[in-house]
Amino acid sequence: MSLKVKVKSEADFPPIPEGTYTAICYTIADLGMQYNEKFKKTAHKILFIWELDDDEQRIDIDGEKKRRAISKQYTASFATKSNMYKDIRPWIGREFTPEEMEGTFDVGTLLGTACMISVINETNAEGKVYSAISSIMQLPKGIKVGKPENPMVLYDMDESPDEELEKLPEWVQEKIKKSKNADLSAANSIDIKVDPETGEVISDKQKPATVDDLP
Repeated sequence: MSLKVKVKSEADFPPIPEGTYTAICYTIADLGMQYNEKFKKTAHKILFIWELDDDEQRIDIDGEKKRRAISKQYTASFATKSNMYKDIRPWIGREFTPEEMEGTFDVGTLLGTACMISVINETNAEGKVYSAISSIMQLPKGIKVGKPENPMVLYDMDESPDEELEKLPEWVQEKIKKSKNADLSAANSIDIKVDPETGEVISDKQKPATVDDLP
């Protein structure tokens, strides 16, 4: 006889109602190279997770009212057509310097900072409705937000210890582990080159995704 207990996740709850919310970024995770099934391309991805600073949207988990969380995955590129540029540029409230556009901007500095996010509801291929972030804006002056209730995690695939990986949600850990395994396999089989502008993998067997292709 076995007893299995499933831990509830955001997927077990109704989608967040559409609207604009104050949110705090509490997780930034380097996902490494991820394969996009839709576009048949590989790209370097970074995941951001926010919690909503909205008591009306709290959910009951094991008898405790918890803040709702929402995430968004980005291709690691500050090209002006990329979603990362389009979201982080209004979040920080200024234009990037030429040096930052070339890769000196540290996205880790956004950990623990607040912003305004617009949430929409979309339907996937299976007919399930889910919440998605349509845009991000700088927090208006005069609005004060405290620290996130969730533990803050900044994970760098190249530098962070395994202890930091274990702090991430299981589904995020699985994405990272798949990327690590793919990196090891690819490194032993083909010569990998990376486009310095987009962060995409370039090889004889696989063309890189363009900024227009990948979010």
